[in-house]
Amino acid sequence: MPMGFGWRNILFPEKKYSFYTSLDLGYGSAWFQKKERDNNVETWDEGGWMISPAIGLRKSSKKGNLAFTWTLGFKKQFADSFVGLPITGTVIPVEGIRPGYQSLFEENIIFNSLFIRWGIIF
Repeated sequence: MPMGFGWRNILFPEKKYSFYTSLDLGYGSAWFQKKERDNNVETWDEGGWMISPAIGLRKSSKKGNLAFTWTLGFKKQFADSFVGLPITGTVIPVEGIRPGYQSLFEENIIFNSLFIRWGIIF
């Protein structure tokens, strides 16, 4: 679930047709992903940072209180996936591995998305 802050800039707001740019920055969380345990192996996902620049075209309505937008953009989001074997018994913790685990596999994932968006500004 990504959460972000957005910035929009209309290059020529007084014209009927105008280009605009946008930038969204945020964090993609994995709040709804539960940690799963199968036998003695735990698996879970964690979210990461997100960035999404875009460029578009805005067309104002005749009365000027509405505008239609068409946007082309890109979104890059980082995430991590883990598979770990928790410490059981008297195993000595290994330096460099998260506390509480005797072995841990971490996979870094980067999601890249290209999008086309149509919208209404009112």
